[in-house]
Amino acid sequence: MTAATTKNAINSNKAQKENGKEEYDYYYDNNSPFSLQFERKLDLATSGLSTFIREHLLTKISRKNTMTIIGNVLAMKSEISLSDNYRRNNILTLKRLAESVVVPGGQKSFKDFTKEDVLAFLDKLRKPESADPLHKWQVLL
Repeated sequence: MTAATTKNAINSNKAQKENGKEEYDYYYDNNSPFSLQFERKLDLATSGLSTFIREHLLTKISRKNTMTIIGNVLAMKSEISLSDNYRRNNILTLKRLAESVVVPGGQKSFKDFTKEDVLAFLDKLRKPESADPLHKWQVLL
């Protein structure tokens, strides 16, 4: 990638911001130098975890949703000391949430989620009445 290509991507992003559109598509372009940044962030977010988690983030959900999950995990890592198990559970839960809402042409971006989308996902985790007659609210994970 040349410096001119990088400059064009950044200028394009500045123009989008000025027009009221904040899209960072150059982060998701595999031909962009920013894909190196994506790989580094993915490695940081999934270091010490099973390799299937990294593979699922790359193959099972959209690149935009993966970037959102990575950003969330990296922000938590900078604020608190996360155990590997807590980090794994957060990543897998957010991945399942991203997979749960499918629209024609692919998955819905986290940015476009509605309250109903999240509630429908949470309802899927609730145990049926026959399995939890005392309503202990333990979820099926």
